[in-house]
Amino acid sequence: MDSFKIVSIKTKKTTIDQVLDFEKKMGYCFPSDYKTFLLKYKGEVFLDTNYLLVNLKNRKDKVAIFRLDTLQSLSQSWDYLKGYEELKGIIPIGDTLGGGQFWGLGVNQKNYNKVYLINPDFSKIEVANSFSSFLLKIVFV
Repeated sequence: MDSFKIVSIKTKKTTIDQVLDFEKKMGYCFPSDYKTFLLKYKGEVFLDTNYLLVNLKNRKDKVAIFRLDTLQSLSQSWDYLKGYEELKGIIPIGDTLGGGQFWGLGVNQKNYNKVYLINPDFSKIEVANSFSSFLLKIVFV
């Protein structure tokens, strides 16, 4: 996880207690590699629009990963996702910087640690079988 250039945002350090409290609030245990990312990088957003995820279909999608405080504020508006059976057990962890799509992380037994690109129609595309492999697909161009 040390291979990217993180654009720094002035923010307080994320603590393990904050992550554990958020897990409890959400009712899920997050994958360890995702927790490590939140703690190590404060969950800072890739602000530079030159960060792209290159997935299997040679698409290039911009990547922004939410900080923990952003996740906490957004979590109250996630109720609309509950109406989509295929999105149960997936939490939004970032977006495509204006692309109308967002990145989702599987947190239930069926799709644990898988990363998805969620389209505006709420269909999903699996882009990585773990958060770590998702990070490895991010390139600076």
